[in-house]
Amino acid sequence: MSCISSPVLVPFRRVPAGDEGVETEGETPICKEVFQINYKESTVEAEARFKDWLEAAIERGLSHWEATL
Repeated sequence: MSCISSPVLVPFRRVPAGDEGVETEGETPICKEVFQINYKESTVEAEARFKDWLEAAIERGLSHWEATL
């Protein structure tokens, strides 16, 4: 079976790292699963599932961001 997967959404924060410039910290996966598309799935079905997946990821990401304020 062939499929395409999207990356997992991970927020992070850039912080000073002395003379070295900047580094990241606080990497936390927002999605528990990757979004997969099966080649047999219709575009309409895949787009509907992606919309739901993305909306849930955005909600989790905003909640995570709000907790860091």
